[in-house]
This record gives sequence, C-alpha cells and structure tokens, in this order.
Amino acid sequence: MILSYSEINQDLIHRTELCLDFARSIRNYSSEKLNHRPGDTSWSALECIEHLNRYSEFYLPVFMKELSLPSKVSKNQFSPGWLGEKFADSVKPLSEGASKMPTFKSKNPIHEELDPTVIDEFTTDLNAFLNTIKKGFSGVNLDKKVSTTLPVIKLKLGDALRVYAFHNHRHIEQAKKAIESY
Repeated sequence: MILSYSEINQDLIHRTELCLDFARSIRNYSSEKLNHRPGDTSWSALECIEHLNRYSEFYLPVFMKELSLPSKVSKNQFSPGWLGEKFADSVKPLSEGASKMPTFKSKNPIHEELDPTVIDEFTTDLNAFLNTIKKGFSGVNLDKKVSTTLPVIKLKLGDALRVYAFHNHRHIEQAKKAIESY
C-alpha cells in the first residue's frame, strides 16, 4: 500500500479533531459520570484519556522533534512498513475491525483516582500535535525510524504517527461508550 503524504495528513487531522471535539464536549461533565466504569474491568472515560496521556508523554516529544527537523527528502508518498502496518491495524478503533488487546501495566490507569484535569492535559497535548501536523509534511522524512515505547522496536515516523492517531481514536470511542453507559 502506498499513501500520499496528503492522505496521511488529512487522516491524522480528522482523527485528532474528532478526539479533541469529544474531549472538549465532556470537560464539564460530573466527576461521577466521567469516572463511571461500564464493568469491573472496563475503563471509565477518564481512565481512557489518562491512558492516552501516558502515551503522549512519550510520543509527542519524538514527533515534535522529528516534524521540525529539516530534511532533504522531497517525497510525497509513503509506504508503511510491515510492522508499522501491523501495529496501526491492531490499534485502530474496534469499529474499524481491530480486536481487543491487553495494555502494559505502566499504561493502565484502572482504579486510579482521576479528576477532569486529565482532559485538560489531553486537549493541550492534542492541540500541540494538531498545530504541528496542520503544517503538513513537506520536507519531512516519514521513512525515518523513530523510537517507540517498546525499547527494541523502531518504526518509520509515518507509521508511528498513524499508530498514535489510531490509538487515540480507539480509546476515545471507548470513552464515549463509558459515558453512554452511565
């Protein structure tokens, strides 16, 4: 599969705006509603968002650095790597055909005392990400390998960006279901 830089950029912007719109829409909900879990092992909306905050803490500095570095690359098409495509497909929203999967203990916020300020952190991070990707990818090398939260695995920057946006979208859909179950 070959994707144009423009296609990737539009999809990232679209998914990020969906996530931001949802987060803003629930900011003034009661703590009780935001902390409601549909089941004992399910996450509340705030737990979903805190989970995303924990990934943003790692990935946003990587993305901001790589997207600001000038490159001599003049490409406008991207071929996802095999592993990058597998990761991206695995973290898409369940509504897009992905399966449920376990999370790392360090990224699992279940049963933590959370308040709505986790939403503020999330919107701040996503606004920064959105402002950066809205500049486009002209001169950016999406094939450059970047670190992931799995120390031995590196992905192409284009794959890592897609994984990040898909993962955010996935858990925002999960947060919506938690809110709807209240």
